[in-house]
Amino acid sequence: MIKLKLKIIVALLVTIVFSFTQSREAYFQEANRLYEAKKYHKAKLIYQELFEEDPSNYKIAYNLANTHYALAQRKNQPVEARQSHFAQAVFFFKQVLKQHKTHSPAYDNLKILWQENGDVTSLKKEILLRQLHLFNSFNAYLTSIIFLLILIVVARNMTRKKKYFRNALVLTFSYVFLMGVLLISQIDFNENEAVLKQMSEVKSNPSSSSETLFVLKEGNIVNLEEVNESEWSLIKKNQASGWVKKNSLLQF
Repeated sequence: MIKLKLKIIVALLVTIVFSFTQSREAYFQEANRLYEAKKYHKAKLIYQELFEEDPSNYKIAYNLANTHYALAQRKNQPVEARQSHFAQAVFFFKQVLKQHKTHSPAYDNLKILWQENGDVTSLKKEILLRQLHLFNSFNAYLTSIIFLLILIVVARNMTRKKKYFRNALVLTFSYVFLMGVLLISQIDFNENEAVLKQMSEVKSNPSSSSETLFVLKEGNIVNLEEVNESEWSLIKKNQASGWVKKNSLLQF
C-alpha cells in the first residue's frame, strides 16, 4: 500500500512538472506571436514574466532584448522611455552572453547598439572576450587531445628516459598553458558592472548641485566603484570616475 501511494505521488509530481513546462512553452510561443505581430508591449510583458521565473534561459533574454530594441525605435514616446528601452536591450543582450558566451546574434546586436551610442570601450572589450571564448570552444577539445598524448608518451617511453622526459615536458607545458586559458575564460568580467538606463550627468560628488564632470549616453557599460548609502553610486568609465543616481543603473 505504501509503495502504491509513493507511485501515485511520483506520477502526480511528474504530471504537474510536465504540465507546467508545457504551459511555459505555450506562453513563450504566444509572446513570439505577439512580437511577430509587432505588438511589442504585450510581448515584452510576457517575456519579462518568463525571464523573472527563469533568468538563466538565454532564449527568453534574447527575445526580451530584441523586444526592447524594437520599442526603442518607436518615435511616438517620451525620450526617457526610448532611452530606457535602449538600455534594457543592451542589458539583456549582455545577459544572453553571460549564459551563452558565443551567441553570435546577441554579440552582433550589441555591436550595433554600441556603435549607435558611441560606447567604443565596451565594444572593444566585448570583441576581446568573444575572441577568447571562441578560442576556448576549440581549446577544450585540444586540451583533451594533448592530455591523451601525454598518457601515450608516458606509456611508450617509460624505458627511454631522456626522450620520454623531453616529450612529456613539452606536452605538459602545453596542457598547463591551455588549461590556464580555459580557467581565465571562466572569470566573470561583468562583475560589478552596470548599464546606464538613461543619459546621465556624472557628478564630482554625490549631490545634484555638484559639478558635472562628463555626460554618458544610455546603454553605456560602467564599473561600480562604490554605492552610497543614500541614492548615489560611484562609477568608473575610461579611467574617469564620478557619481550618478542609483536609479539610473541596471546592475548585472
